Amino acid sequence: MINSRSKKLFLFFPLIILFLSFIVWRFVNFEWDRVLDNIQSIHIGKYILAGMLYYLSFIFRGLRWKMIAKEANIDNASGKNIPSTIKLSGIILIGWFANSVAFMRLGDLYRGVLLSKESKSSLSMSLGTIFAERIQDMISVSILIVASIGIIAFTGSINPPDWILIFVITTLLVIIFTLLIMKMLGKQLSIFLPTKIRDFYLNFQKAALDSFSKKAISPQLLLGIIGWILEILRFGLVASALGIDIAIGIIILSTLVTLSFVFKNTLHLLEVRFIFFIRLLLFSILIFLLLEPKLILNKNTSFQKDWNLYIDNSLSMAYHKNTSSLSITKGINEFIEKLKVKDINIIPFIFGSELDTNYAIDKEIFFSSSTNIEQVINHIEFNQQKISGAILITDGQVNSGNVKLSKDFNLDVPIHSIGVGNEIPLVDVSIQSVEIPPAILKGDNIDLKVTVSSIGDINE
Repeated sequence: MINSRSKKLFLFFPLIILFLSFIVWRFVNFEWDRVLDNIQSIHIGKYILAGMLYYLSFIFRGLRWKMIAKEANIDNASGKNIPSTIKLSGIILIGWFANSVAFMRLGDLYRGVLLSKESKSSLSMSLGTIFAERIQDMISVSILIVASIGIIAFTGSINPPDWILIFVITTLLVIIFTLLIMKMLGKQLSIFLPTKIRDFYLNFQKAALDSFSKKAISPQLLLGIIGWILEILRFGLVASALGIDIAIGIIILSTLVTLSFVFKNTLHLLEVRFIFFIRLLLFSILIFLLLEPKLILNKNTSFQKDWNLYIDNSLSMAYHKNTSSLSITKGINEFIEKLKVKDINIIPFIFGSELDTNYAIDKEIFFSSSTNIEQVINHIEFNQQKISGAILITDGQVNSGNVKLSKDFNLDVPIHSIGVGNEIPLVDVSIQSVEIPPAILKGDNIDLKVTVSSIGDINE
């Protein structure tokens, strides 16, 4: 049975035909008198019979499609979910109509969508049955063309051109080669496809190849040949209804090779080439998108990165015996000037308890009460994409911040350190706590508990 949606589509087609007929009658300048005379001269019985044969051919095509889908087991239920022959015939008719008004044979794609919904199967397997159907059509047409050439040669009516037989042989060779490649190398070649396309293709290939079983291919080809014979008879009846006398061999041959003949003799026209180019372009874009391409745009930009110079600003920097604060400051300034002469852009920072970006050559430094290396490391890590590296000038007397690096520490630029002072660290004394009584009187003696800590060698 045809569902309600298919019924609506069948009812909608006559309305479209009536609408288009009205447009042609109203706006196209035809010689209607001559048109009516030609219509009256047509043998209406033959014309109606031609129409009946045309629609009858869809029954055989629907039955063949049902056999192909059942043989491919697209529903994984031994064909129980495959639609009836009448419904499949209606789907084929809808697909043919869509092919006549849409580009790139989208009617076949629509047929696959309808079959997958009706049979509860995948779209890829449904399209695989349509591919198998097209292959069988090409084989059936080739058989009938060879038969028509034999009939023409036997009757001696005309001498068919050689390119027709060459076309048939080439078509059969392409079919055989395609099926062999799919059978022998299909799975191996599919590994080069993206995952989504690979799964789609493997289901498509399974449905297409499973349709060509030894027990089913003969009746399927026979049904296809019957469908094309009905198409040939329809063409002959239309010609006869118009009063055109054509030999049977010519009818068969002209019906089957008309498309190839028209293509061969109109490809030189600019309009035909443009349409062919547009369809080829759209098909190429569709294939290109199905392959899920990744476009990688590389843009190279070059710029000079800076070097960061971090100068320890703590009081301990000025307490070393070997070097005075003035000599250290002078050495740092000379170091900066030498780097600038070599076109190395250096940005100086001073750090103690805090990081200061306002370093000046004539500014007094070495006055901070503590040294916090952690903030320096954090600043380098944050700016590592903008710098080539970092230079750290310090005496190593760290008494503030966390000096242990975390597990998440990630640094891609080098850090060069310049040590100041002696190898033996200075004593750094600090008062940790003072304990006093909560209340005292003037003149009383009290005991104070003071905790003092030191860093360095007490003997130095």
